[in-house]
Amino acid sequence: MEKIIVSNVENLYKECLGHEIDIYGAKTVAQRACYYLESKGLNINSFVVSNRYKNPVILRNKTVARIEEDNKTYDCMVLAVSGAFVWDVEEELENYDICKLVIINPLMDDDFPTCCLISDLSKISERAFLSDKIQLFSDETSCIVIDDNVVVKEGAIILASANSKIHIKKGTYIGEKAFIAADDNSVIEISENSGFGEKSSLKSTEDSTILLGKKFGIGYMSSLSASKKSIAKAEDEVSVAMLSHISADRESKIRFDGENNVSQNSNIGAGRGANISIGRETTFNPNLYMWADRSDIEIGNDNMFSLFVKMNTGSHKIIDRKSGKDITNRNKIRTGNHVWVGMGATLLPGCDVADNSIVGAAAVVTKSIEPYSACAGNPAVVIKRDIDWDRDNTPEE
Repeated sequence: MEKIIVSNVENLYKECLGHEIDIYGAKTVAQRACYYLESKGLNINSFVVSNRYKNPVILRNKTVARIEEDNKTYDCMVLAVSGAFVWDVEEELENYDICKLVIINPLMDDDFPTCCLISDLSKISERAFLSDKIQLFSDETSCIVIDDNVVVKEGAIILASANSKIHIKKGTYIGEKAFIAADDNSVIEISENSGFGEKSSLKSTEDSTILLGKKFGIGYMSSLSASKKSIAKAEDEVSVAMLSHISADRESKIRFDGENNVSQNSNIGAGRGANISIGRETTFNPNLYMWADRSDIEIGNDNMFSLFVKMNTGSHKIIDRKSGKDITNRNKIRTGNHVWVGMGATLLPGCDVADNSIVGAAAVVTKSIEPYSACAGNPAVVIKRDIDWDRDNTPEE
C-alpha cells in the first residue's frame, strides 16, 4: 500500500488525479472532500465506512459501502475523517486491499475552498449578508437556518450533520474564520444580535445542545462546546472575552443566567454529569479557572471575581489504600448573592460562601463562611463581621 499525507487541497487533487477514487468516511470532512474533488472534475465511486459505526447507506446519491463486506481492491482510497481518529483508522485500513491511501491531515480540515452545500431542510434568508468565501454545509438529515440581517464574514465555516440543527437568528455577526458545527443529533441556537469574534468556535456533538440568548458575545479565538448529552445555556447579554474556553462534557450542564461577563484567558468546564450555574450580573476578571467533575458549582447573583481565581471540585480520583474506596471530595462549591472573591483566591470542594461576603486575596476557602463577613488566610477564617461591599470605587463626597 502506498501512503500519502496531504496538507492542502491542491495536493489532494494531484494525488487523486488519474485514479478511481473512493472516500473513507461519511461525515463533514468526507463530504467536503467529495464536493471539492467533484468540483475539479473527478469522479467519486462511493463513500466507505466500517459497519461498527452508524452511517447511512446512501449519501449525496452515492452508496455508502461497508469495508468489511465490500471484498474489493481499491485503486485510490481517500481517508477523510476528523481529529486524531484518522491515525487509528489508518492502521485498520492496512488490513484491506488498497493500492494507494491518500490521508487528509486533520489540520487541513478548515482549508477546503468555498463551499455552499446545504440540504432541502435548510433555509438561508435572502436578507442575510454572507461572504463569498465561506463554507456552509449540511447533509440530508440536518439543517442550517440563517435569519434576516445575519452577517457571516470571510473564512467562516458552518457545518451541520447527522440529524443536527443550527439556527442563527436575526442580526447576529459571525466573524472571520469563525467555526460553528453541530453533529450527531445536536442543536445550536444563537439568538438575536449576538456576535462572534475572529477565529472563535462553537461546537455541539453527540446529542448535546447549545442555547445562546440575545446579545451573546464571544471574543477572538474563544470557544464554547458541548458533547455527549451535555447542555450549555446562556441567557441574554452574556459576554466571553478573547482566548477563553467553556466546555460541557458527558451529560453535564453549564448555565449563565444573564448579564454576565467572562474576561480573557478564562476556563470553565464541567464533566461527567457535573452542573455549573452562574447567577445574573456576575462578573469574572481574567485568568479564571472553574472546573467541576461529577459535582456542582453554584454561583449566585451579583458576584465579583478578581483575577486568577480558582475553583475545582471533583477532578482526579483519590483512593483509600486499605478499603479501595473512592474518597475524592466532590462536595459542591457554592457562593451566595453579592459575594466578592479577591485576587488569587481558591475555592475548594465543600466551601459555602454566604451572601454579602468577601473572600480575601490568596485565601483558600474549604468550609462555610457566614454572611456579611470577610475571610482570609490558608485555610480561610473569618477576620471581620458585619461588613458589606460595593462595586462603586468612587470616593464619597
